[in-house]
Amino acid sequence: MKKYILFSIFPFLLACGGSEKDKKAVDELARKDSVMAKTYNIDPEKAIGIGRIEPETKIIKLYADVSGIVEELYIKAGVDVKKGQQILALTHSLEDAKTDKVRAQIAAQEVQVKSQQTQVDAQMVQIQTQQTQVENFEKDIAKARLAVQFAQKNFDRITKVFKEGADTRQNYENAENQVQTAQAEVERLLAQQSNLRAQINNLKAQQETLRAQKSNASSKVGEFKADESYARVERGKRDMYAFTDGKMLSVDITVGSYISPQVPIGDFAPASPTNVVAEIDELFATKVQVGQSAEIRLQGATDVLATGKVIEVAPYLRQKSLFSDEIGKLEDRRVREVRVRLDNPPASLLYGTRVDCIIKLK
Repeated sequence: MKKYILFSIFPFLLACGGSEKDKKAVDELARKDSVMAKTYNIDPEKAIGIGRIEPETKIIKLYADVSGIVEELYIKAGVDVKKGQQILALTHSLEDAKTDKVRAQIAAQEVQVKSQQTQVDAQMVQIQTQQTQVENFEKDIAKARLAVQFAQKNFDRITKVFKEGADTRQNYENAENQVQTAQAEVERLLAQQSNLRAQINNLKAQQETLRAQKSNASSKVGEFKADESYARVERGKRDMYAFTDGKMLSVDITVGSYISPQVPIGDFAPASPTNVVAEIDELFATKVQVGQSAEIRLQGATDVLATGKVIEVAPYLRQKSLFSDEIGKLEDRRVREVRVRLDNPPASLLYGTRVDCIIKLK
């Protein structure tokens, strides 16, 4: 960048109270527009801005999912926490009671389903037994029908002989009775078989009813289990766990506090590289690039605290506001926000510390 600086000698002579001769000389120079000018090239090697230490993932506020009274508090400010570590527990007697009730309903319904299944299985055995009896009746009926045929042939033979007078009436009547008895046996067997089939159909109808009842009971078990899952989720919301590794920077509650999802529990810094967020004056804004080396020092100090590299530069200029002492105070100067990832920050370097950030432009 080039800046032009014009030096005029006559204001200097006038300010020094020169002689009349000198004043005339100045007027002469002015009339001739004799002004000396020099041009300087400004090409700095470093850009310095005020920065603030913070985690790369930034400091966040923690909130509970539900409202409640803090029953247990497992963390305090300044401690490191691991992912999954419990942070606090809210009172949960009501949620426990709901969960126990649903579990009792599930147990009772499962007993009913098991009982109905036992009945269905017993009826199935009974149906299979009676179907076997029906099949056996088929064999007995077939034999009885053969007996009817044999008795009918014998009766027909005796009837012919009896009509010819070659046999007695007693033999005729006996043969006739044998036919009737055989036919009666067939009818008896058919009636028993029909009765068994009716019983089987009745058992099958009862079985279908039981299966429908069992299916309904099973559906209720599913509904109760869904209620149990929901109750467990609601119960789980009463316990809060760390979603990632990090450090609790502040804890704004105590045991017995009433909290809600709108009230922060405290500030949390997720585990991440340490960064410096700095503001670089617009005069050097275009010279700052990702990958440039940087170092930080305490404000006004000369000792280097840590080194790092630029990992992010803002795509625009804005008013200097990050470190403004007066809220709402406007400045003509514009700045570019730069983020530097530190390579070796000391453990004593606290988040929020103001530092000087020196970026090497060459």
